[in-house]
Amino acid sequence: MTLWDWFTTTASVDSALTALGLGAMAVLFATDRIITKGQHLRRVQDLVAHHEREREAEAARLADVIESRDGWKEAAGVERARADLATATAAETSAVLNRVLHVLESLDRALPHPVGGDHERS
Repeated sequence: MTLWDWFTTTASVDSALTALGLGAMAVLFATDRIITKGQHLRRVQDLVAHHEREREAEAARLADVIESRDGWKEAAGVERARADLATATAAETSAVLNRVLHVLESLDRALPHPVGGDHERS
């Protein structure tokens, strides 16, 4: 009996296909054409670490941006308060100057005009 005769008499088609499939799968695993999840994670471990570092750096930059934004908001509030105070002061000064103008105009009408004053030379 030859090896071929022994194989054809003892092996069924089902077991031959199973052996062929398992052999093909073993070859694919051995040549890294099919990899396991563990192999994949080991291969991309440095990439995962890189992405984690990038996420941490982005979170730090975002925290800096938020802190800067809050500082600018506070500065804008102080600036607005100073501008409101300056506007209120200008409005108050305007009212005082209107009263002073009224007093000066009243004095100008009430007092006699001296001869040779500045208002006659104009």
